[in-house]
Amino acid sequence: MATYLVTGGNRGIGAATVKAIRALNPDARILIASRTAPELSHNVEWIEADLATQVGLSAVKEHLPDCDGLINNAGIMIGKGAFDITEQERDMTRAINQIAVVELSLALIKAAAGKPVRIVNNSSIAAHLGHPDIWYGMTKAAVLNFTKSVAKSFGPQGVVCNCVAAGPVETDMLNKIPDGRQQALKSAAILGRFAKPSDVADVMAWLAIDSPDYVNGVCIDINNGTYMR
Repeated sequence: MATYLVTGGNRGIGAATVKAIRALNPDARILIASRTAPELSHNVEWIEADLATQVGLSAVKEHLPDCDGLINNAGIMIGKGAFDITEQERDMTRAINQIAVVELSLALIKAAAGKPVRIVNNSSIAAHLGHPDIWYGMTKAAVLNFTKSVAKSFGPQGVVCNCVAAGPVETDMLNKIPDGRQQALKSAAILGRFAKPSDVADVMAWLAIDSPDYVNGVCIDINNGTYMR
């Protein structure tokens, strides 16, 4: 039985990713790491963990030896300007968006000891465009670079590591984006709408389960033409 661990799988894109994994592999065991309890179903288990803390990371790492795939979905956006964000908010942004991604990914690779594993990271369009919340944008750019570095460094050992970079998605985080910026991004999309959680989740689940091994070190943009590169 394949086992997949989804951080932040209790809501939004993470919850949709759990459903997408289940659709691709009905027999999969899915672990959800989050601070608050998710909706549980068959073969879905909850790891209570605050990924901004070492205690939380340690709780998740205990389960990684059993995992075939890790979906680093958990993220936070404070939504404040460069001079308004507090030191605590800055540190939390880095801890969840960047440090947790690195620590959990490397722990999985070490535990795998050569067994093929897959890592899917949730970056952002902000990694390409920049962002008014500079700490958010910077951490998401770091995730993109980390994805490529892992693929280069550990791909020969059977590690497949990719990421997605979505534009605004209809989740709670959308409320942190000012109305003017929301409208500009929405009008730039070909369909004139924001992404649904399932638009992102379906791609993440595919990368975790079904994508060819040759797809490695790749960032898949999910922004409906908002930013073409």
